[in-house]
Amino acid sequence: MNPMTATANKSHDEKSYALHLGLAEQGKLLAVENRHQEALSHYREAMNIAVRQGAPEVFFRHYLGCSLESLERMGAYGEVLDYCDKAIAHYAQHPPAHDIARMDRATIRQREGVIALRMGDTERARQAFAAALREAQTVRARLPLAERLNRWVLTNMRIDARRLEQELDLHEYWTVRADTIDRSRARPLPESPTSSYPNPLFGR
Repeated sequence: MNPMTATANKSHDEKSYALHLGLAEQGKLLAVENRHQEALSHYREAMNIAVRQGAPEVFFRHYLGCSLESLERMGAYGEVLDYCDKAIAHYAQHPPAHDIARMDRATIRQREGVIALRMGDTERARQAFAAALREAQTVRARLPLAERLNRWVLTNMRIDARRLEQELDLHEYWTVRADTIDRSRARPLPESPTSSYPNPLFGR
């Protein structure tokens, strides 16, 4: 492929991705203002458009992660755990075929552990963190947050909500932060979004 063709293809890709990227960035702006229900609507529409356009899976995964963060911020822990259960069951039937998928499963188990801690289920948290660390080791990666929280759980350390939030911030658990948003891309939902129905993953 000559350079002109490659440049033209890249420009076309950027334009085709602009809508769902912009909706997701607007969702992030809403999320940092604690307007999570509105943020979820933007993420939902971004996911639907990305799927419809056949965009690379990385976009869907990112928007899904943003959705899970908003649900967690809202205290919808049961919905987040339900997603984790479904994702773990999916990987049990379809083992990860590459390192990206293996790390995805590892971070899902880490999120499961965090939510379990929030709900006071230390045994589930212990199992989830152990699974996350085993999975990360298969790709020679580390999950410092899971390592820290796993040590605390194993030593029966009391982990209050304030201390947990400090660790989450320290290890940049949250991907949706004011300093990571590209405000220049943000765009509001269209008047008639295609995804007026609830997201089947969360029922919202």
